[in-house]
Amino acid sequence: MVVAVVILVAPLGLVVGCVAGYAGGLLDKVLMRVTDVFLAFPRLILALAFVAAMRPGVESAVIAIALTAWPPYARLARAETLTIRNTDYIAAVQMTGASPWRIIWKHVAPMCLPSLTVRVTLDMSSIILTAAGLGFLGLGAQPPIPEWGTMIATARRFILEQWWVPVIPGLAIFTASLAFNLLGDGLRDVLDPKQR
Repeated sequence: MVVAVVILVAPLGLVVGCVAGYAGGLLDKVLMRVTDVFLAFPRLILALAFVAAMRPGVESAVIAIALTAWPPYARLARAETLTIRNTDYIAAVQMTGASPWRIIWKHVAPMCLPSLTVRVTLDMSSIILTAAGLGFLGLGAQPPIPEWGTMIATARRFILEQWWVPVIPGLAIFTASLAFNLLGDGLRDVLDPKQR
């Protein structure tokens, strides 16, 4: 589920952020106000609303999490684009007659990818927690599909007699979240030019 969400979220956030940052003006304001609307609500509550509007399942959970997770990527890509668009090499590309779309895809978006990659790996833990929360509430993956939140929900009645049954999926969530956070920290150290 995490990989599917990232495949949907990262390109959407990159496109919205790069277009908003490079175009500026009214388009920037409209795209950032839409982003602000999505940022105004807690991610899990918004995902619950989207899944409740659809039918519970893995596909619905992936779409709901993707719809709620793209705004931070758009903000980050916009901030990077605002610093990149006024550089000399972008001015040189503009003087060669390149279209704005070509400048965005060939020159601006590749410069945003390192910081976006770090953000994606750091955000995977919150995506895991949101997916587990949806599964725990019965709106994520449905049995017999194995999912950590669903496992905890079905095993919570055994917590007093057999405490390890619900604890093991919780430890798996913790371990996966910690691993993605450590991966994000490592990628930040490798990809940050200030660290070199």
